[in-house]
Amino acid sequence: MRNPHRSRLGGVCAGLSDYTGLSQTLFRLLFLISLFFGGFGLWVYMLLWIVVPARDEIPITGASLPLRWQLFRIGRQIAHLHRSQTPLLADQAQLAFDAIRRLAPRIDIKHPNTLTPEIARLALVEFPSLLAQIRRAGHFMSDAGNDERIQGLRLGFEATCHRLIDASHETLESSGWRNPASEPDEADAFSIQLAALTRQLSSRTSAATFERLQVLETRLTHLLRVPEMTLNEFGPVCAHEIRRIAFDFLPDTLEAYLKIQGPFFVSEPVRDKKTAEDLLGEQLELLDHTLEGYSKALHDRDARALLIQGHFLREKFAPTAEENPMTHRRDVQP
Repeated sequence: MRNPHRSRLGGVCAGLSDYTGLSQTLFRLLFLISLFFGGFGLWVYMLLWIVVPARDEIPITGASLPLRWQLFRIGRQIAHLHRSQTPLLADQAQLAFDAIRRLAPRIDIKHPNTLTPEIARLALVEFPSLLAQIRRAGHFMSDAGNDERIQGLRLGFEATCHRLIDASHETLESSGWRNPASEPDEADAFSIQLAALTRQLSSRTSAATFERLQVLETRLTHLLRVPEMTLNEFGPVCAHEIRRIAFDFLPDTLEAYLKIQGPFFVSEPVRDKKTAEDLLGEQLELLDHTLEGYSKALHDRDARALLIQGHFLREKFAPTAEENPMTHRRDVQP
């Protein structure tokens, strides 16, 4: 779908970027260059603008005029994020803002019977405040480095967005709405697809190769359960690549191996004196090495977040020598 939130014209390039995981600047350059070669790209762009639907805008229902005006101002802040920050951060803010729009009837002070004070404060006070801080931080948000204040702001913003999205889901589900996430889970779909192949493979490989496949399956199942936004922090196409490994590369590798007939897969050399099973083991090792890198990056990220949180707590709550009553007692006693 076209993405009007990051659009410069019709949102076609932003939509192509969302779909492929490539930079929207690349698509803009391609369409611009095509203007000098008969203008073919212009007609393609216009056709896509007409044919491809735009992302649905979450309607604001049951909200008073003051709340609508407040949400309009928050929407202006979100629009600025789409122009000035990374797509990952801007999309995260957009999802949280969509959740606020769904929660509008529940956080409207004009309807006290449906007011949720904690969520109302989170949506209408804390969230806009974080957006303002991000705007002041500017380009430092995309290159935090070792700046703990920027990292703390990023973590606080992520936590606020997740709380708003969770509150929206809980509210809608309690009203009879069903979250699309209740559809078959990607990790479950991967396990079902792979089970049919591993059943055939168990009798045609050594224990070592089969064990390597099981390790690979465990890594993929874990990574498929990680939110896409989190994975894309390690690269613009990280989540896309993990899904390709799970649903394309790994199944294709196993199916190619299973097509080899008779006993030749363990005895007959295929290339460089390597059997089909040797080649299969090498390919599984290559995929596992790639996934191990993603798993380690995810672990390092979570560990870094824990260290930052610990540093914040020490600065806020750890008493100084003067404030510590035990230290003070030792100072005054002989």
